[in-house]
Amino acid sequence: TYDADVIQKIKEEDGLIIHELLSKHYKYTGSERAKKFLANFKDELKNFIKVMPLEYKRVLEGKELEKKLELDEVSDG
Repeated sequence: TYDADVIQKIKEEDGLIIHELLSKHYKYTGSERAKKFLANFKDELKNFIKVMPLEYKRVLEGKELEKKLELDEVSDG
């Protein structure tokens, strides 16, 4: 089983990336499976999940916190 922090729902920007990757895959390979996914993309996207390695997630969260702290320092003068 996976921790809820590891498995995440697909966000809109993730969907755009998946669509682009599938489109390129279909273009270069002619994959019938990719064609099927693209034809029903909105429905098929519901079958995708995002798996985020915990260490990578921590790094991203640290960068977000760092950015917020920099903004706070600038606004303090």
